[in-house]
Amino acid sequence: MAAARRLSRWTWHTIALAAALIAFAPLPALAQETSTGAKQRITYLTGTEEVALGQPRVQIQLRQGERILSAEAPFNPLDLEGDNRRQTSLTAYLDTGASGCVLSAAAADRFGVQREPEAAFHEVGLHGATLVDVAKPLDILMQVSSSKPRKGEDARDLFAPVLKAARFQISREKPDPLLQLAGGEMNIVGMPVIRSLLVEIDPAPLRGLRGETALLNDGPRMVLHDKGSRMSNVDFTISLEPIDFSRRKHPDNNGPLPSLATNPVVPAVQSSAGSASFTCDWLLDTGAAASIISTRHATALGLLNADGTPARPPDFTLPLGGVGGGGTVRSAPGYVIDGLRIKARNDRLLELRRVHIIVRDISTTLDDGRTITLDGVLGMNLLLPSASGVTDGVPDKLSDGPFDRIWIDGGRNTLGLTLKAAR
Repeated sequence: MAAARRLSRWTWHTIALAAALIAFAPLPALAQETSTGAKQRITYLTGTEEVALGQPRVQIQLRQGERILSAEAPFNPLDLEGDNRRQTSLTAYLDTGASGCVLSAAAADRFGVQREPEAAFHEVGLHGATLVDVAKPLDILMQVSSSKPRKGEDARDLFAPVLKAARFQISREKPDPLLQLAGGEMNIVGMPVIRSLLVEIDPAPLRGLRGETALLNDGPRMVLHDKGSRMSNVDFTISLEPIDFSRRKHPDNNGPLPSLATNPVVPAVQSSAGSASFTCDWLLDTGAAASIISTRHATALGLLNADGTPARPPDFTLPLGGVGGGGTVRSAPGYVIDGLRIKARNDRLLELRRVHIIVRDISTTLDDGRTITLDGVLGMNLLLPSASGVTDGVPDKLSDGPFDRIWIDGGRNTLGLTLKAAR
């Protein structure tokens, strides 16, 4: 699979578990721009760490016919006020790495979401293939900023339809209790919805966090625009390649398929470590708190020996949980590589320096019988405020991140990045 040019279609989610983060002064993210040749300009960035301090989350409603589904709020040991009012919406991760939309079994049961009898679908996750149920069709509604409220409506409470007759995947896994405490229910809104939206991610709420708020936060501020909107004040525009490798023809699939869509891949990303380099496509994954490379990739960079053993001790480890792991959390070795170079439009290059990655193979067998492994996953630690040292519960670094805005235009297959203003 030359440079992993045909990868993707993964419904999985990465959450890094950590104890409460204590107060440290955030590190500045620095930008420096130089020219290479007559036209090409390269911008060097520092200030990214092991794991993102938060991930994009949104509120969704589920509609069956004209009725909005509701449910009793789940028990939350961190809710000191004991607010268990009936819910008409639920929180979901907005995940470009998900080829479908996923409800946890608990959320599906609470909201009375009906499953298709005997239906089953094989999805690929962080730890391998997993079997999920398929829901009967529901409309998905979200708070989309460009939808204008009618007279008497509050814009903050306005939910607009973003996908009609959607078939959710319903997880059969029972999550690890610590994973559920850190990340909540594993509900995911993936590419079937995102492809019709312009997503604006504002990292500001994650900057300058201290103490327990560095872990227990609501993530970045999310603004969702309809597909007719445009990105604004963007410094880098990066073309994304939509790739589809959903296992629609798995021999053990049964009944109707869930809603599925292609996922965005950043093409021809070059990584470097010392004198070694490797070029491949990277899945853009807003559901990943950390960035991941394959063992093949790590071997090419000299991080692993040819037999897969470490060529040098890992710089850190990171516990991960996700789809396909049976609800368990597993540790992965992490390394700091010299750089990651991404091509942008208008002859521009973006290079992130001292990039933290973990090594984990994510593989699947395609419908045509080929087995492929994802060589790169671009996680949110490279785009949002991030931290290092969280595995020990005492992070030694916090970073405010290099960007003021992250834009994902699902309809136009583009990623937009706005640099953080110099302080």
